[in-house]
Amino acid sequence: MFKNILAYCFFLVLFFNSSTLVLASNKPLPITGKNVITLNNYLSNYKRYKFTDTQKATSFLQQFYFEAKKSNSTSGLAYYYLSASEEATSVGNLTTGVQYGKLAQNLFFQLKDSFNYMESTYFLAAAYLYQGNGKALEQSIDQVFERIPSNYSYEQNGMLFSLLANYYSVIDLSKAFNYILKMKVNYQKANFELGLIDAYNELSNYYNIVFEFNKSFYYGNKALQIAYKINAENHFALANIYLNLAEIKNNLTSYKEALKLAEKGLYHALKCKNSGYINRAYIVKSTICFKMKQFAKSKTAANIALKNSQGDPRVLFQSNFCLALLAQEENNLPELERCVNQCIHYQNSVLVDLTTKASLQELLTYLYFKQGKLLLAYTALKQQNKYEQAFLNQKSDNYLKSLQVKYEFKEVSNQLKFSLTKERLKNEKIKTQRINNVLLSIIIATLAVFLFILFLAYRKSLIQKRNLELARNELEKSLADKTILMKEIHHRVKNNFQLITSFLNPKLLAESDNIQEFSKRTTARIETMAKVHNQLYENDTVEAIDFYSYCQQLSTGILHSFETKNKAINLTIVPTDIQFNLQTILPLGLLLNELLMNTLKHAFNKQKTGEIFIQLSQSGSNYTLIFQDSGSGFHTDKKASFGLQLIDALASQLAAELEVKTENGTTYKLDFKQLK
Repeated sequence: MFKNILAYCFFLVLFFNSSTLVLASNKPLPITGKNVITLNNYLSNYKRYKFTDTQKATSFLQQFYFEAKKSNSTSGLAYYYLSASEEATSVGNLTTGVQYGKLAQNLFFQLKDSFNYMESTYFLAAAYLYQGNGKALEQSIDQVFERIPSNYSYEQNGMLFSLLANYYSVIDLSKAFNYILKMKVNYQKANFELGLIDAYNELSNYYNIVFEFNKSFYYGNKALQIAYKINAENHFALANIYLNLAEIKNNLTSYKEALKLAEKGLYHALKCKNSGYINRAYIVKSTICFKMKQFAKSKTAANIALKNSQGDPRVLFQSNFCLALLAQEENNLPELERCVNQCIHYQNSVLVDLTTKASLQELLTYLYFKQGKLLLAYTALKQQNKYEQAFLNQKSDNYLKSLQVKYEFKEVSNQLKFSLTKERLKNEKIKTQRINNVLLSIIIATLAVFLFILFLAYRKSLIQKRNLELARNELEKSLADKTILMKEIHHRVKNNFQLITSFLNPKLLAESDNIQEFSKRTTARIETMAKVHNQLYENDTVEAIDFYSYCQQLSTGILHSFETKNKAINLTIVPTDIQFNLQTILPLGLLLNELLMNTLKHAFNKQKTGEIFIQLSQSGSNYTLIFQDSGSGFHTDKKASFGLQLIDALASQLAAELEVKTENGTTYKLDFKQLK
């Protein structure tokens, strides 16, 4: 009896653990055709519910198919057949899985989409694997290797090794183990965590089959940790992992823990609504309850799986096998005969390992013996021995191959250690040589630094000598400049005194109607000259006076000096960054002073408001000053006052062309160049 149960446990491991978790690749498919937005919407919803709610996912997949067909989207149909192949294979509809897999293959081949061609081949191979169609499976693998592109990524290589690991787990465990390790390494390099779940599951299954249950449970736990890290709602992955762990604990005879894990697996299977995993959960639960001698619960779970099989030959075989064991336990020969006959019928539709075939023949032997059919019992017993011998031969062969793999691995490790030792000695020699080279380099560098310091000291003395010479020349030049500057200042002061004398001419005082007005105008003229000198002292250079700031100071002072009573005078000075030397700014400032005073005195006598506009512009070396007011204007034939005469004189001093217009106020336009 124990032998039958143990064989059945390994049969479950073989049947349900060719995981398809990794087959939903991260590679986005470029959907083409009409209504691309709608197609992508259905596709994203299908992917969203793929591992959490299989029924919803299937609904969106169907809507995706109808839209792709309506839009004549070849790539959309190809992706539908690819997904449909996976869905059908996962729930045991193997014929449909093969059919859709071939359709997907053909379309992806037409689209020259190598990656998805490999993926559809994977599903085909998975369907053939479950069917036990070894010839078709090998042909699919050959197709994969014939069309591997040179630019395949680590993730894609991992998928190929996963396919091979699934295949060889049935016929050659040592090869399967090698491919599992390669699969794991490629997924690690790709940092593809969903693939790592699959790799750790495969490792767990391998160690379960070879009776290393502790290692099996360790890798199953690693898969569980990654699954929770990625997404705690990935019920599809969690159902598979928990059921794996339940089977391992069952083999370790930790039945209570196994039952708890099976319940968790059933919970996640129900959450994702995947009939394949739901049925598997009930079968695992039935097996564990049988071990715990809870025969009623075991039968209930097996019958639920049988009822919900939906024609899945794997589920039909497994549930009937479980019920056959229960019938043998109860000595219910009619039920045992029915269940065994069902198992024999469905074993031709699925892949069955040698131990399970031997266990089935053992049940037949028991049945025929109880029925008194001794010849049939003897025949069944001979067939049982044949399967057991074949299994022992296979096990022995696998064991020898495993030893060979370990030996080769040890040889490679020894060679690697020898290479590393040789490399280490070589590195030590290189290191010693490098130390000698470094010491020699330090000596040479020290000597070079010493010579360089001597050179720098000599160079520094030369630079200091040159700097002293330059400083002396600068001082001599500065002294000469100051001498010239003092002469220039005396000359300018003399000229300024002459100007002031002309402003205070008694003749002008006699011609003036108002002594106070004469005093104001004279003071404003002198202050205009003073502002020029103030700007000279405030600036870093005596040859650069900013016109805009000077004009603002000048106009502000004049506006405060002259009473405007209740008149609103608005002065506008257009900003500019033009600068003048002293020779130019002094006559220009006096000219502006006269224009402002004349305007404030005469232009707005008949007005309560007034506008004054000042603008300076430059074109190459030519400058244009526009002074405009909105006053009442004046008659050009009227005898010119001293202010107007002074304006003409200052314009002449600037070598400027002065143009006066008296339409709509008075406009002065002055064209000049900067004096040297």
